[in-house]
Amino acid sequence: MRKRKLDWETIIIISVIVLIIILIISMIRATIYNYQEQQLIVSGYVIDKDFNRAYTSHNRNKVGDTWIETPVYHEASYNIYIQSDDEKHKAWYEVTEYIYNQYKIGDYIKNVNRELK
Repeated sequence: MRKRKLDWETIIIISVIVLIIILIISMIRATIYNYQEQQLIVSGYVIDKDFNRAYTSHNRNKVGDTWIETPVYHEASYNIYIQSDDEKHKAWYEVTEYIYNQYKIGDYIKNVNRELK
């Protein structure tokens, strides 16, 4: 039986697939880790905030010989980063604009999971 050699194109495709799988697994692990950290924080301090403006992207689809663009609206996102009192746990919380504007970096939150969720 003859062994088949892998060409560069096949190696690149396999490498890209492996990298995508690793990226997806890493994102899932980060999400689970953040959730677990949230569960361990009772009270703590705001140590960072993150705001992303609303924006519109466009999807392009080919129908027959014509390209059709469909706008996709993405809402603004507001996040607050909390560090527990004992400084052992940190987690991001996605919050509303109202809650985001209520707190400044350095503010103390007595009951984090009630106030931010």
